[in-house]
Amino acid sequence: MLGTFESAPTFRQFLNLRIGDIGFALHTIEIDLESRLPAEYRRFVGSGSRDISLEVCFDASPPLPLSRPLYECKGLWEIHQIGSDIVYVFLVPSTRNEKNLRRSSCIMSVAEDFCSGKIYIAGDGEDLRRLDVFGHPVSEVLTVALLSRDRGVELHAVGLADNGQGELFCGVSGAGKSTTARAWCSEPGVEILSDDRIIVRKQGDDFWIYGTPWHGEAGFASSRSAPVKRLFFLRQGSDNALKRVSTREAVARLMTCCFPTFWDPEGMAFTLSFLEEMANSLPCYELTFVNDRSVVDFVRQL
Repeated sequence: MLGTFESAPTFRQFLNLRIGDIGFALHTIEIDLESRLPAEYRRFVGSGSRDISLEVCFDASPPLPLSRPLYECKGLWEIHQIGSDIVYVFLVPSTRNEKNLRRSSCIMSVAEDFCSGKIYIAGDGEDLRRLDVFGHPVSEVLTVALLSRDRGVELHAVGLADNGQGELFCGVSGAGKSTTARAWCSEPGVEILSDDRIIVRKQGDDFWIYGTPWHGEAGFASSRSAPVKRLFFLRQGSDNALKRVSTREAVARLMTCCFPTFWDPEGMAFTLSFLEEMANSLPCYELTFVNDRSVVDFVRQL
């Protein structure tokens, strides 16, 4: 829900999003937040309870004495601790440097309780107009951190609702997630929640899958959710076949598909516990499949 409230001489802009049933409340001065939101995120705009409030500051840099990072992600982003705050520094290739040197495009400072924070978007001129608000990886990194606070996990997976029943197909890069999404997408009664990244949370005794804005090659990104009863690990092959996977093996495979907070021992402990509970509660299979719609009938007949 986007609202504009006058407070001379500027306007304060508000934007609420829900991703994986986590509420993000963004606010800033003067700039229309929704117009700066990536297109795939706009279907996640909505009302509901707020889990974290974020002030967005444009063309500003916080006076942060950054030291050696707690964690680095392949030169894309870093995590620092400054006092009780967690600080994320996001890097992008410079568009004006022939050597493609990296610079900071965004800094996000989050309070220790993860209830509030600030996003500083740096740049000037064309750079500032080009940068998205709360796009990838800022939104995903923050969501993973919030999930690790006793909420759930994010997985590399295809999630779909087949006439209201959720099916979860996990796999690392190249396992066939986009292929699987395309095989199912034209089936009556099927909605693809995501072809690459799925959030899993627990409601009562049931596990639920949620779509995310962070889609893969097939481009599916839905804000909807569904209860899931079965979990498949994808493997491309010459025929359709199924093999039951033990709880121990399922946990190990889920770890290769999830987004753990390696820098946070408490978050890691929760993630491992959650994955073990998933593997104990859901039937887990290795699904070998061929690249055509026959896999749809194969799964539906189980």
